[in-house]
Amino acid sequence: MNKLLRHAIAFSAAATMILSVSAGAAQAAQKTSQGDLWSVIRSDSRFSILERIVEGVGLQWRYQGADTRTVFAPTNEAFEMIPGGYQDMISPTNDSTKRNVQALLLYQIVSGRIDPAGLKPGATVKTTYQKGKVEIDRKGSDIRYGGDYGGTVTGDAVSASNGLVVPIDGVPIPSFSDVDPKQADGASAE
Repeated sequence: MNKLLRHAIAFSAAATMILSVSAGAAQAAQKTSQGDLWSVIRSDSRFSILERIVEGVGLQWRYQGADTRTVFAPTNEAFEMIPGGYQDMISPTNDSTKRNVQALLLYQIVSGRIDPAGLKPGATVKTTYQKGKVEIDRKGSDIRYGGDYGGTVTGDAVSASNGLVVPIDGVPIPSFSDVDPKQADGASAE
């Protein structure tokens, strides 16, 4: 009986240890995904300029909420490369500039979880939160968001409870085609 009791105690101790390790792993996984996109951006020093700009135009709420989305987030280096600087994007003083900055930020967000590691070669077109279309193009290991006026993915995606933050090396700017209004309406050009 004594031998049987020792085996039962040893089994119980082993089971307790396995359960506590499993619980610890589950808690660790929750810690990495408990924060929303806004929390991830605020806690990652690579995005401190983006954080200041988002706060300056009052769009924090677009990075929160339950809807799954992916933010192709320009790093500090991307903002520092803007000719003329980015300072006028932080707390714009007029409504027109504020709306333009908001549109620029919304162009960086797409619905769904777009993990760059899972993208197939070629172009994928998505609708942005700015309501325009954006091309995400994979050529070999290079992944570009926003075509010629966009940025290249510079690191691994960071998981959040409501999506992914993907670091990029440029500030994506929507491009608009130069269309003759007469041709767009179906009229012939003279």
